[in-house]
Amino acid sequence: MCECDAILNRVERWWNATQGTSRLAILTPYNLQVKLLKDQFEARFGESPVSHQVEILNTHQAQGLEWDTVFFSVADGPLPQNNPYFTDTDLPAGLQVVNTTLSRAKKHLRIFLDQQYWGERNIGLLSEVARRY
Repeated sequence: MCECDAILNRVERWWNATQGTSRLAILTPYNLQVKLLKDQFEARFGESPVSHQVEILNTHQAQGLEWDTVFFSVADGPLPQNNPYFTDTDLPAGLQVVNTTLSRAKKHLRIFLDQQYWGERNIGLLSEVARRY
């Protein structure tokens, strides 16, 4: 839930900075995370103007599309059911999903992940990002 809250807080900051002059996508590899984000987004923003500038999709739905800003919800963490698969860039499927997600951003990209969890792992790009930032 913390990752979702962090994303929605950042959506609010993004909206205050852009006031509708750009488009934002929140992307995640997992359908359950899409549902959680959509439910929380609706509860927080309802039918406000921000709701018309933000799309929440899984990575596969985003293929071929681009946005000015992309928020990447990694949604993997220290729970047994969250063992990285789609985000493990040492696996071909994970590398493809992460590459597709990252390449959807035209101008700005924000990655939301459990920094401690990913920093302690050694499974590719997201571990490196967590250790460096």
